[in-house]
Amino acid sequence: PPLLVLLHSFAAVMASQELSATAEEAPRDRLQVLLLHGRQSNSNLVNFQISGLKTAFGKDVDYHFLEGNTTWVYRPGIDLHDADPMSVSLSKGMDFKVWFAHATDDTRDRPDLFQQQDPGVTVTYDGYDAAVDALLERVSEGPRVDVVVGLFEGSLVVHLAAARLLQQGCSTLPWPISVFFGSLPIRDDNLAAVFAGGKKATHATIHVFGRNDEYYFYGRRAAGRIAPEDYYEAALVLEHFEGHRLPGMQPLAGAIYSRVAT
Repeated sequence: PPLLVLLHSFAAVMASQELSATAEEAPRDRLQVLLLHGRQSNSNLVNFQISGLKTAFGKDVDYHFLEGNTTWVYRPGIDLHDADPMSVSLSKGMDFKVWFAHATDDTRDRPDLFQQQDPGVTVTYDGYDAAVDALLERVSEGPRVDVVVGLFEGSLVVHLAAARLLQQGCSTLPWPISVFFGSLPIRDDNLAAVFAGGKKATHATIHVFGRNDEYYFYGRRAAGRIAPEDYYEAALVLEHFEGHRLPGMQPLAGAIYSRVAT
């Protein structure tokens, strides 16, 4: 369904509920978008990355940024690369952040991506609860959130929030719609168990993947597990032909952003 239709429907439901004064502060005539950055990123960098999405959304939009509280440090042999000069420049002195830590039982000396893509490797998340808490508290305490946009690892925070709420007996998320660029699967099997058991969140989502992204098959096949779009009812999947980035090549990039915005 079109984004505005979903927002109007959600607003009608929320109007019947008592909202906090803080949540009412956001102007009703402006779209409120909450951004969750990816791994090795920060609010300054993600603000640059979403320039195409900003164009599609137009002027009557307020953007808010939620950051992980763990500073990323390059680990040779684990990370694929250190921060490049352009990312450092765009960050304007801000630290690079991650949302949570993880460990594997893989004893082989190979990059983390290869470990997580291996179906036989066990992955365990650490500190994920704080990330989920930060998201849910930001939404509940306001200002109002109309759309959550998760980039890469940022998408995992939303997926983990959905899993927690499902485990608590709630199938809906407390905002109308989520948009994911490079949507990633929950690799900690204990945390993804609710989805493996067949449950889905009743939440509108759009998942955008790049076919030349080194994470593409991992995102779409989930190392033999449940793919992230299958965490949600009636998810919309869009694809472009670029790599580990938001789409930028026209005309397809413009078409994808227009589809997301409308």
